[in-house]
Amino acid sequence: MTRPRSRPHVRLDTRRRTAPGLAALTGLALVATPFLPAQAADSPDRAEAAAAPALLVTGEENVVLPADEGGLPRSVGFGTFGRSAVGPDGELYAIKPFTESGASAGLYRVGSSDWPVEVESGIRLFGLASDADGLVYAQSYCGGEIDTEWRTRLLRYDPETDTQVQVADDLPHLSGIALEPDGDVVGVEQVVSSCGQEDSGIVTSQRLLRITPEGDVETLASNLQAPSDVAVAPDGSLLVTSRDWTEPGDEAEGVGRGALLRVPAAGGQPSVVARVSRPGGLDVSPDGAVWTAGSVLDEGSSQTRGVVQGVAPDGTVSERFSVEDQDLWDVSTLGEAPVLSATVSSDRGRNAAGWYRTPATVTFTCAEGSTPLAGDCPAPVRVDNADRTLRRTITATGDGGSDSVSVRVRVDTTKPTLRTRLVGEAPYAPSARPVRCSATDGLSGVAGDCTVSYGAVRTRANGSRFRTWTASVRDVAGNRTTTTGTFAVRR
Repeated sequence: MTRPRSRPHVRLDTRRRTAPGLAALTGLALVATPFLPAQAADSPDRAEAAAAPALLVTGEENVVLPADEGGLPRSVGFGTFGRSAVGPDGELYAIKPFTESGASAGLYRVGSSDWPVEVESGIRLFGLASDADGLVYAQSYCGGEIDTEWRTRLLRYDPETDTQVQVADDLPHLSGIALEPDGDVVGVEQVVSSCGQEDSGIVTSQRLLRITPEGDVETLASNLQAPSDVAVAPDGSLLVTSRDWTEPGDEAEGVGRGALLRVPAAGGQPSVVARVSRPGGLDVSPDGAVWTAGSVLDEGSSQTRGVVQGVAPDGTVSERFSVEDQDLWDVSTLGEAPVLSATVSSDRGRNAAGWYRTPATVTFTCAEGSTPLAGDCPAPVRVDNADRTLRRTITATGDGGSDSVSVRVRVDTTKPTLRTRLVGEAPYAPSARPVRCSATDGLSGVAGDCTVSYGAVRTRANGSRFRTWTASVRDVAGNRTTTTGTFAVRR
């Protein structure tokens, strides 16, 4: 199994950041920041909600893509989407677990096109995760010792090469997966008793598993009460959503129950982080907050509404938005990575060859993304006589990403060295050109050969004749050295 690197948080496209939000939240929706969608009027603190990261939400019915330049949502009737993830290419990917609405089950790219693009079709997928090398998804099929058992194989898809490879097979059924930095895959298991039969929805096993790069399967926790998804927390522990978590004193079973659980990285008894409404999927945003997508049955109502809830690091739960008559399946965050830029200033501008003739100063500018920077913005650097490449990197706290900049600065303030000599013996013939020159430059180099120009023959008061000459050379940076002299000319 290819060892994954940490999942990249992708910087939002400018058009997405400035769109005034979406008016519909069914199917696949981008809740754009810094503006709130119409349904988010529940929140009394508009500024606080506007500071949250952009959320990508999958669910039933239509697909709602990011707003166009006019601020209007683009809707595509495409049926139900399950798990979603932002790929290393910055595109949003989502899976269709079932064939419906004229579209096959499989993996689709839905991030920036008017119609979802089929990546892999004809396969039933239930888990999807992303890292810097590509996407990993869990394909479920009927197999095992008897053909009524659900089994899973893990596949890796590389968007850059449009290829996929199998990384593990013959695994328990996984409904949600996540990638750990060391290369392991963690997933929640929901095994159904009769694959493809009428009672296939009966859950008989509810574990959290770890699959190593060697294909070994380890049980980390059991009896998780309908676990639906898993994510890796910043501290390495594992967060699990349970759709039907019950504890002593809970009310009778019904829609609206559920919990966000934490399991130690080494495995063990789960603890309740927060009670959330029957969650389907979850994601950890760059600032450490956890977002869940699910459903709730309001008191006195017979209708289900989909909800997206945020769980702060201290366990406080807040509702970001809701949509009527809907069940939401997953939520992904688009984090703002920090941006590092560099500018070069000098008393004289850079010439066509890329050289400065006066000292230059490189100044770095940092813009924070979703989380604060882990250190200071790089200090300015003065470059005198040098050909230097300066590379600096900034990193955000948490999972806020990083940015690097590389700038080459060429400064040559020193004139080239020019040497001259006379060949032959004076006095010379009036037409003679006896001056020879050579030049060197240790930094930018000599720009072409040195040249010698000659003046007219002149006569001194005592009657002797002479001629002036001027030798000149320039280096690539534009620095020029000039030497002058005379030689005697015969009468």
